[in-house]
Amino acid sequence: PASPRERSAPFAASPGDGWRGSGALLVVEDEPALRRMTAGMLVGAGFRVLTAADGREALALFRAHRHEVRAVLLDLTMPGVSGSEVLSALRALDPDVRVVICSGYSEVEVCSRLDAIPDAVLLKPFRPRELLARLREVLERPRGATPRRPERRRGSGGSTDPGAFEKL
Repeated sequence: PASPRERSAPFAASPGDGWRGSGALLVVEDEPALRRMTAGMLVGAGFRVLTAADGREALALFRAHRHEVRAVLLDLTMPGVSGSEVLSALRALDPDVRVVICSGYSEVEVCSRLDAIPDAVLLKPFRPRELLARLREVLERPRGATPRRPERRRGSGGSTDPGAFEKL
């Protein structure tokens, strides 16, 4: 199994209401500076953070730590295995895994590119308060209470077969 890359906080970042998180999160982001910054925000808010630079590493880490990971923050646009493919593979491994898609695209555009439904979409660039508020919303939502997916545009395709991603 892949060894997790854990991050320590270079700065503290917590929402104004004093909410603190706990447990492990998986941050999947191909941009090193954004990956470090996001991990730092989360560690500063009380989380233990595993980081992955790409989809394959993310899936290896999730397989090795799936019972510890409370949620996955997943970049949509990455080279190699896309965020959409990783989301489908995560849902095939654990249908209840909580996933926040991070993207510079609008929420409707993000969902039009996905075959599986994320628990939330966080638009880039984001501030620590926005990140933690969205994460809190997802972590405190009862299991199975996934928001309704926006309508897909015609022509957005992709595999919906979860088995297609088992070897990623």
